[in-house]
Parts: sequence; C-alpha cells; structure tokens
Amino acid sequence: MDTLITTLQIAIPLSFVTLVVGVVTARAGGGTTDVHDLMDVAFLGGGPGRVAETAVVAMHADGRLGIGGPGIVALYSDVARNPVERSVIEEHHRAPHGALHALRLAVMRGRAVQDIGDSLAARGLLVPVRKTRVWAVWGLTQAIVCLVALPLTIVRLAGTGSLALIPTLPLAVIGIVSGFVCAALARRRLTAAGVRARLKFRKATYQHIMAPDLQIALDGHMALDDPLLREQLTAARGMRPGRDFQPAPHLAATTVVWCAGADFGDGGSGGSGCGGSGGSGCGSSGGGCGGGGGSGDGGGGGGGGGCGGGGGGCGGGGG
Repeated sequence: MDTLITTLQIAIPLSFVTLVVGVVTARAGGGTTDVHDLMDVAFLGGGPGRVAETAVVAMHADGRLGIGGPGIVALYSDVARNPVERSVIEEHHRAPHGALHALRLAVMRGRAVQDIGDSLAARGLLVPVRKTRVWAVWGLTQAIVCLVALPLTIVRLAGTGSLALIPTLPLAVIGIVSGFVCAALARRRLTAAGVRARLKFRKATYQHIMAPDLQIALDGHMALDDPLLREQLTAARGMRPGRDFQPAPHLAATTVVWCAGADFGDGGSGGSGCGGSGGSGCGSSGGGCGGGGGSGDGGGGGGGGGCGGGGGGCGGGGG
C-alpha cells in the first residue's frame, strides 16, 4: 500500500502537468475574429442543428417555406440564398414526407453544414474533436483515479498515522478538480477566437435582433417571437429517428464530424445528434461526435483548475 501511495504522489503531479499542457496546446492558436455569414454564427452558437434551424427559419420568414401541424414542412419556392438553404430544398425534395425533424436531421448531416464546421476549424474558431478527445478521456481517468485514491488514503492515514501519507490528500483533490475541469474544457468546441467572433457579430447586429433568423442564430429557437414556430422547432428537436432509420445514400457517404451537442457556444444544439439508428451519436462513416447532448444557455467555462486558458463557451448564447 505504501508503494501505491508513493506512486500516486509522483503520478498525480505528472498527470496534472501533462493534462494542462495538452488541453491548452490543443486549444491554443489564434484565429480570425470575423465570421463569413449568419450560418457561421449559428454554427458557433449551437452547432449543426442550429444551422439547419436558422436556414428553415430564414426561409419561413420570407414565405419560401411553411410549417404546419404536426411538424410538416411545405416548400413554396426553390430559391436558395446560401448552400444550407439549397440543402434544405434538396432534402425536402428527396424526403417521402415533409417532416420537420427528418428534414432538420438530414440538413445537419449534409455536406453544406459539415463544410461550415470544417471552415470554422480551419480559421481557428473551432477545435475538431480529434484534437482534444484524448485529453477529455485523460482528464476523466485522472479524476476517477484520484476519487478512488482519496478515501483509501484517508483510511490508511487513520490506521497508521503516517505523515508521509498527508501530501496525497491535497494532490488527490487537485487531481479530481483539474481532471473534471480539463475534461470539460477539452470537450468544448469553441476557441477563444470563436467566442470573440460570435460576440463581435452580436454587437454589430444588435439593432436588427428582431429578425427571426438572427434571433435563432444568436440565441436559439427559444428566442423566437413566433410561438407556433418555436413550438414546432421544440418538437422537432425532441424527436429522434426510429431504430430502422437509414440515411439516404448521399448522406451515408458523408463523413459526419460535427454533431449536435453541448460542445458549442451555448450547448444549445439539443435534440438528436447527427446519428442514424437510435438518434444519437454520429452514425456516419468515419465520424466522431463532439460529446454529449443537452441544452442550456450558460457559456462554456473559461477558467479554473489550471486549464482555464483554453478558451471557453459563449456567454449569452441561448437555445
């Protein structure tokens, strides 16, 4: 037991330093603070799901698209103003029915939306999952090991009274806190530059915030003034494809890297992930998923536990 305690006293500081350096390095690197368009802002705020919803809302606002009960989309025009709207039109034409939740999922998985994520990552505004996955696992592993070590050390200390055991207690606490904090930061997709870019866009467009597409892109579907549209989107986000769901061939061939989840600016992507069967995950060829789903309006943590320099989420994001 004494050998184990000594090993922990050496391993915990080494793991802590390695974890902090790894997370900060993976999330480091400057990026532009400019976004190309509203779809970039939507992606930063809520991931692929927010982008799909923004396109649908923009088309609904000017009459090119209608949504009736129960969540059925009617297309009135084939005019598209950007690649994501073109994807909405194409997926609607391919669909056997006009269900909003199925259309949303198909657009999320589509090449147009995935390309936005790739572009934002290339410009330093997002961190791809593959760069931080190992550190998320490392942080959780460190925290769990320290959680086990803490009570064992207390029991051993009570039994022997050895002063050599005392340093293990604060080290274990540091390992627990830093492990969970760094794991959470590693799962955050926005970089510090991404946070600044989103806030810069918000400040530049605040006087036009009543526009529905701006409302949803910046603050999520719950910020929409239209209660019926808000209700339809809420229902669509809560629906998952059935277990027999199979993506269309053109979607099955698309590598889905960017998924809905709490990893983006406000964690507000919600609803189903990018996945197929069961409605979660990234069930596409070669795809990774950026972490857990969920919702909430808080910003991604920027500080704490030695990993705080890694950036964070976006205060004020909704949805």
